[in-house]
Amino acid sequence: MWMTRVAIKNPVFCTMVMFALMVMGAVSYFRLPIDAMPEVNLPFAFTVVQYPGASPQAVENDLTKPIENALNTISGVKKITSRSRENSSLVIVEFAMGTEIKVAMQEMRDKLAQIRPGFPKEAKEPFVSQANRDDDKAIVSLGVTSKIRTLPDLSYIVEEVIRRRMENVPGVATVNLSGSSTREIQIEPDPAKLRARRIGVDQVLNAIRTDNIDAPVGNITVGQNDKSVRVDARFKTVADFSNLIVARRDGLQVRLGDVATIVDGNKEQTSFARIDGVRAISLDMLKVRGSNTVEVGQGVKAAIERLKKELPADVELTILSDQSKYVKSSVDGVKSTIIEGGLLTVLIVFVFLASWRSTVITALTLPISVVATFIALYAFGFTLNNLTLMALSLCIGLLIDDAIVVRENIVRHLAMGKSHKQAALEATEEIGLAVLSTTLAIVAVFAPVAFMGGIIGLFFYQFGVTVVVAVLISLFVSFTLDPMLSAVWADPLGNRFKRLPWLGKFLTWFDQRMEGLQHQYERVIRWSLGHRKKVLAIVTAMFVGSMGLFPLIGSEFVPKDDQSEFGMRLETPVGSSLEYTTVKVAQAEAELRKIPEIKLLYSGAGGGRGKNTGWINVILKPRTERTRSQKQLEDIARDSVKGIAGMTVSVGWNKPVQVSFVGPDATMLKQLSEQFVEKLEKINGVVDIDSSEKAAVPALVIMPKRAESAEFGITPSTIGSVSRALVAGDAVATWLPPSGNSVDVSVRLPANVRNDPAQLLQIPLANPRALDGDALALERVATISESTNPKSIERAFLQRQVTISANAKGRTPGDVGNDVNKLIESFPLPPGYRFQQDGDNQIMRDSFGYAVVALVLAVTFIYFVLGSQFMSFAQPLAIMATLPLSLVGVMLALFVTRTTFNMFAMIAFIMLMGLVVKNGILLVDFANQARREQGKSITEALVLAGHIRLRPILMTTAAMVFGMLPMALALKEGADGTMGRSIIGGLLSSGILTLVVVPVIYAMIEEFKERRAAKKAARRGVTLDEHGAVASPAE
Repeated sequence: MWMTRVAIKNPVFCTMVMFALMVMGAVSYFRLPIDAMPEVNLPFAFTVVQYPGASPQAVENDLTKPIENALNTISGVKKITSRSRENSSLVIVEFAMGTEIKVAMQEMRDKLAQIRPGFPKEAKEPFVSQANRDDDKAIVSLGVTSKIRTLPDLSYIVEEVIRRRMENVPGVATVNLSGSSTREIQIEPDPAKLRARRIGVDQVLNAIRTDNIDAPVGNITVGQNDKSVRVDARFKTVADFSNLIVARRDGLQVRLGDVATIVDGNKEQTSFARIDGVRAISLDMLKVRGSNTVEVGQGVKAAIERLKKELPADVELTILSDQSKYVKSSVDGVKSTIIEGGLLTVLIVFVFLASWRSTVITALTLPISVVATFIALYAFGFTLNNLTLMALSLCIGLLIDDAIVVRENIVRHLAMGKSHKQAALEATEEIGLAVLSTTLAIVAVFAPVAFMGGIIGLFFYQFGVTVVVAVLISLFVSFTLDPMLSAVWADPLGNRFKRLPWLGKFLTWFDQRMEGLQHQYERVIRWSLGHRKKVLAIVTAMFVGSMGLFPLIGSEFVPKDDQSEFGMRLETPVGSSLEYTTVKVAQAEAELRKIPEIKLLYSGAGGGRGKNTGWINVILKPRTERTRSQKQLEDIARDSVKGIAGMTVSVGWNKPVQVSFVGPDATMLKQLSEQFVEKLEKINGVVDIDSSEKAAVPALVIMPKRAESAEFGITPSTIGSVSRALVAGDAVATWLPPSGNSVDVSVRLPANVRNDPAQLLQIPLANPRALDGDALALERVATISESTNPKSIERAFLQRQVTISANAKGRTPGDVGNDVNKLIESFPLPPGYRFQQDGDNQIMRDSFGYAVVALVLAVTFIYFVLGSQFMSFAQPLAIMATLPLSLVGVMLALFVTRTTFNMFAMIAFIMLMGLVVKNGILLVDFANQARREQGKSITEALVLAGHIRLRPILMTTAAMVFGMLPMALALKEGADGTMGRSIIGGLLSSGILTLVVVPVIYAMIEEFKERRAAKKAARRGVTLDEHGAVASPAE
């Protein structure tokens, strides 16, 4: 090859090129950001609109439906789902793959701007953002506790000091608080005093809104100076609120302090947080999209350490969760796996080649190829993440394969008595086409993986590209550096192991065993060629038998990492108070503390999911300090708390089984979901069943009397706005104290009044028709009745939806999902209703479908490569017939190690397609050469090819197996060995079976071609020799 000749003739130039690759790769490595997974633009966006005090029905009708109808007209929309809860509307839009998400989000903002004037005036501005599950996770969660301070005092420190310091950390986007108590000026009107003075509460609200202002008027010019003019009517102190004049009655001024109580207090608690049973405030730091997870996490932790020195001694800061630590340990674990695999691979090379210099020459391919790959990663904008590093870890055996084959062939030519330069050049030329074909086969396998469809394809794009780049670089190094060093750096003469005689004896013994194995393999080939039907029958039986293991193995989307942390969700009956939910969470914590592997409990309740929802984050001891796995402890934790009365519990946040009913009528959806849940409970392994259709929340409905309210000039809007403020306690104004931080001012009835429907009816309202000012009771213009509200309303495809979710226990999620699919197929639905599946099981089915397409493309591309190399349509079939044989080892490896068949196993099987053909290529290529150049028969050519190529085949297979060993063992925190185990099993089975099957099928194909050629020649009256060539006529 031309590059080989250039490298051998210009060794200094070749060396400089390698140094350049190393330097550029090292620079790129240090500039690569680190993250858990590849940074991808998921085709999801969402909008949130806050609507304080509104019921789910009001949110649906006033906000959700208009938003859905507007966004549904955007080009590229695939699916719209929504959730209407008290006070807020959430609409999620899924776009078609390939949609430019930033452009789509701008279209969403434009559509929302068009319909914004039609929203209720109490609704807040819509917030639009792109959905990204990694960026939406907290990088670091911090807990703040104090044994002597009150919650309001602690909240002040958190909001004014800690939160601001966290927001200043580079890369932190937002800081979310939970469990804090915010300062608020609370004005509690006294209905009796208002009635006595004939003042309506709406007059009080208007006075507060209009009197506490700071309004700019404009600019004036005085002489040569411009001066701004403003009206400053702000209250300077809390006492100033008491002096606010709200009305005049009987010639006297009525001040706010005369009819209401003013309290400088705190907002009503809607959530709480605890750390090991101690009341706490939590802060969740979210990163800026695209920033380096590890750097942001380190910056946050450095800021926390500085705060510990500056804050009062009684304020304790506890890091509850550190995503950056997990990402770093996971990435570091893969890095160490690469190093360990590389060292084991080099050891195998040394044992086979029995030469320090041969080992060094071959091993140099590894660091150069790996480091040079970082250049491409940086150029493509990739990150150092689990998938790109896993790709490099998989490549350890691949990267050295080409160098092994080249170097082994050079050593063989040196044994023929050739000079080092001649041997390097001729050996590389001889084996070059076969090595190129094996590398192109790997590229043909991983190119489709890089361009798989669906969301899974977005993540595996970086994986596939990394492998392709790495193997192409290793091919370049094998064709340049290896021959160049072999030509200029000869092995020393004499005994190379005189200082280590035991090593020399071991290597000599190993070489003799290999030589004996080569002769035994010759006999195996001859026997196989003589018993072809038996060989094919045995191999077919093994393949069919391995397929029978699949039901015993089970399947799932991706294996669950042992992160030493998991979450639990607790739900009390709908309508439960925050205090009741808090008590139930405390009972669950008491049970969980009995589990010795638990290190820390971080819990809370309330917040966006409602006061009847609680959660517990369970922090486990490190993996090295416990014997039970996280999965086992999750089951133990579930069983330990499920006996607590008055609540339901589920483990984890994303359940693998998610089935939705979509249709027009909410009542029918409820009936269908209840029937489905009854049948779902009977499926073995289904636990933690949950339905979005909850029991109705008790409610009161204020119904205006239209005739009476019209008579008094009081509109339903006035009744609604006044009632909202008095019951919900919405902020009606803000006050700027001397500290400079705005404080909300709320007007709310005392608890004993607002919780009593009879007293609510006595709320005085101003009578606009009374000339001298008057007030009338709410009961004059409205009635109050008992009612119910749904906890939340879900919608999909512009219709109502009920979602049922569940976990799997004792069986794999894939097996449970198969039973759920059977239930769905047999479950009758009325016209106009349908099922919609989501969750990991649906993603698994979609992803496996894309992977099968990639597998078919890979096999097709491999055929193109082999056909081009051998210039034959038939010979590639001899090699490709062995492709399914790798599945035998994959299934056995998964069965023995009790590992499920998941997405990583599927990718490993696709990868094996490229690895399996490597052995066949080496055998068939040499057999063709022996027949073409030496005139040998088919049998003798195969025997000779087997004898000469067995050593490099065993060497490359052993190097790949040992390179995968650290990944298969998965000893690091959060590591998974599925891919490593699958590849090792597939390599061993296909490696052994290929050595037997390829010669048999090759002989069958070639003999068939010869018989067909002989028949054609006979019809033409031409005689062929034993090799199928035209025989010379006898004289």
